[in-house]
Amino acid sequence: MTDSPNGTVHRVRHSIPGAFPPLPERGGEHLDISLGYVAPGGSGLRARIYTGPAGVENSVTVTHEDLCAGDLFNCRAWRFEVLRLSLEDGAELRLLPESRHD
Repeated sequence: MTDSPNGTVHRVRHSIPGAFPPLPERGGEHLDISLGYVAPGGSGLRARIYTGPAGVENSVTVTHEDLCAGDLFNCRAWRFEVLRLSLEDGAELRLLPESRHD
């Protein structure tokens, strides 16, 4: 899969590691992503998502806490927008286009 100029939509589900469809490689790296939980919060559903470099021993996993629909979060070369959260279906994320101004 390659990056789309408008971003691509990926789903992350409970108990299933990875995103569907799989995330594209960026900068020669792959990203591991998993959903910690989706739960009711103060003003709607909230999620915890874990990210880190794929296939790297002793790498640091980043925890993205208290995410809600509309939030943005980053991990290395990947930037995501939370589109939807569902107790049954997990999280729907838009992978935003790779920044060209580095």
